[in-house]
Amino acid sequence: MSARPGFYRQELNKTVWEVPERYQNLTPVGSGAYGSVCSAYDVVLRQKVAVKKLSRPFQSLIHSRRSYRELRLLKHMKHENVIGLLDVFTPAAALKDFNELYLVTNLMGADLNNIVKFQRLSDEHVQFLIYQLLRGLKYIHSAGLIHRDLKPSNVAVNEDCELRILDFGLARQTDDEMTGYVATRWYRAPEIMLNWMHYNQNVDIWSVGCIMGELIKGKVLFPGTDYIDQLKRIMEVVGTPTPDLLQKICSEHAQKYIQSLAYMPPQDLEKIFRGANPLAVDLLKHMLVLDCDGRISASEALAHPYFSQYHDPEDEPEAPPYDQTLESKDRTLEEWKELVFEEVNSFKTVVCTAAEIVAQVSTQCAMALRSSRTGFYRQDVNRTGWEVPERYRDLKQIGTGAYGTVCSAWDRRTGAQVAIKKLHRPFQSKLFAKRAYRELRLLKHMKHENVIGLLDVFTAEIALDRFKDFYLVMPYMGTDLGKLMKLERLTEDRVQFLVYQMLRGLKYIHSAGIIHRDLKPGNLAINPDCELKILDFGLARQADAEMTGYVVTRWYRAPEVILNWMHYSQTVDIWSAGCIMAEMLLGKPLFKGNDHLDQLREIMKITGTPIPEFVMKLQSQDARSYLRSIPKVSKKDLHTILSKASPDAVSVLEKMLLLDPEERVSASESLELPFFSEFRDTDEETEAQPYDQTMDNTDLPLDQWKRHTFTEILTFRPPKDSRETTL
Repeated sequence: MSARPGFYRQELNKTVWEVPERYQNLTPVGSGAYGSVCSAYDVVLRQKVAVKKLSRPFQSLIHSRRSYRELRLLKHMKHENVIGLLDVFTPAAALKDFNELYLVTNLMGADLNNIVKFQRLSDEHVQFLIYQLLRGLKYIHSAGLIHRDLKPSNVAVNEDCELRILDFGLARQTDDEMTGYVATRWYRAPEIMLNWMHYNQNVDIWSVGCIMGELIKGKVLFPGTDYIDQLKRIMEVVGTPTPDLLQKICSEHAQKYIQSLAYMPPQDLEKIFRGANPLAVDLLKHMLVLDCDGRISASEALAHPYFSQYHDPEDEPEAPPYDQTLESKDRTLEEWKELVFEEVNSFKTVVCTAAEIVAQVSTQCAMALRSSRTGFYRQDVNRTGWEVPERYRDLKQIGTGAYGTVCSAWDRRTGAQVAIKKLHRPFQSKLFAKRAYRELRLLKHMKHENVIGLLDVFTAEIALDRFKDFYLVMPYMGTDLGKLMKLERLTEDRVQFLVYQMLRGLKYIHSAGIIHRDLKPGNLAINPDCELKILDFGLARQADAEMTGYVVTRWYRAPEVILNWMHYSQTVDIWSAGCIMAEMLLGKPLFKGNDHLDQLREIMKITGTPIPEFVMKLQSQDARSYLRSIPKVSKKDLHTILSKASPDAVSVLEKMLLLDPEERVSASESLELPFFSEFRDTDEETEAQPYDQTMDNTDLPLDQWKRHTFTEILTFRPPKDSRETTL
């Protein structure tokens, strides 16, 4: 039993942790020289957090001063791309008992080091990650700070490809005297290696260049084995220093060492980064400069054309200056300890009673609606007024279509990036109203890792008579398969993993009695961890509803849709999945028809013309007449078309791309094929609850569709862990 009310004790890795009851399910995730970290569930914020227990924070003057600096730096950082403090606590109620210190921050999951080990990043991913890294660095540098230890493992990335800079244990103010060997060798700026006594913020820019180069190449740029080898590898790329640069080096020993080296000319970075985006290489040329005075700053780098799609000067904030006067003084250990204790007690955090927590959960949806006057704000997005809760900030348009506009946003409650869709005039007609109602109910029904689901739904109106707009909040994924395939050729093992996830999601959708009907690369969202979610149920219909053609993008459209069968089945989605898989393997669309008839011709060049028995199944007399009139074409061997694909991969396509939908493999059967054997886990291939289609098939007046939609919004309950927003 803890001596302090509201705290409890738990032993983790032979160390006793004493934490507030708001932090549950402590699980060790890492340890280092200065502390151990556990993940925990914060019952107040309703999210997972990272809790760091500092190792013996007051065992010496150096430790005490370092603990004070780390705490103050974390308290000072208030930026999306820099780790900040959610809470700080000690079980000690009085200064005399104060010996333990715990820091609570966002739990990010992976770091760049883990990501680079397991996957090669696309240029789009590199662009977004380095933009965020520089955006965070601009903020840090504007406070007058230098990080000094930037490396992939100190750059955390969550499932939405959102980045935060970690670990300010080594950060120091700009005007402090600097000594070398603080950064991991491979990312260490040459001026640190050369032992300049007064280096500047551009040491961090060198580290960013090394990290960016590693993301592009898929391996460490300067993997030196020791001090001497590290310098040698750097100079083999950037060249030996010029006489002017040599004069700047304060260390006579360093000058003599460099003068003893053979001359090395700078290499052409285009050759080192062959195939990379030329703008990326140009940026690296401005970062990996031997003379730190010639290096680009974080602020200047953000304005580089490489980041043109992300750069927004108004959304790249600077920090208030960091007051370093308190840290620069000589103090006794007890004085440092007292200062830390004061910082802990002065920190403002979220505090709720257990009853308040329960009340928050039970009334969350209704409160969001009732707070329309005080809890919402207005913002114009592409000349359209959006009215959203204060919890969603930094709206940025990322897409628009016939039925709605989508913005990314920052959810201040969860710390996650989300996608918010505003439906276009959902109640302008009975048809629109029914469609909006169906989309909302389908999203509410979907609860699967590989299918997009609903994190939140809201309207700014508190009364039905004023209800005209509503917004759907979903996980933000970052990119889609269409964009990914434009940027890189996928390896077969990645195709295997992506198609497995697509079929796993389709099995779930189909088990609910639903057909997607619009499967295409642009409707398959992918995060940097290669995790996939099926998007966009705007066109989805129940399996027994009447079907009409031309709903899916032509290249992925099943032949029975083109031939206008009135009652087609879930296997239309299997045809689309086959087209997508073939495109991933080939690097180009398999059936690239120019129009309705050309699409059929392209299909039959490979499948062959249909046999008479198949033609007899067609309900459309026009379709039967057309097929009987065209010249007979023999079926092609898919092994010849996909000569570089494995036999197991081609076997999957042979079972999907069949003209007769009744002969096509189902999603569930596809998952059993040998091509997916390494991923198969039948316990993880779940089915959905049947989707109740009664309301969808009802003919109601517009005002009743509106009323039912309003009720669906009011009765929505968010997922238990609404941070489950897969990169």
